[in-house]
Amino acid sequence: MNKENKEETMFRDKYLMLLEEQIELQKEESTNDS
Repeated sequence: MNKENKEETMFRDKYLMLLEEQIELQKEESTNDS
């Protein structure tokens, strides 16, 4: 595994983590509305 792939994977993992956080926040907001 070369360095570029490793950095790309790390970046993707961070991006996925942020996405999941956003989804969780949206879920909480939607449940709070109702």
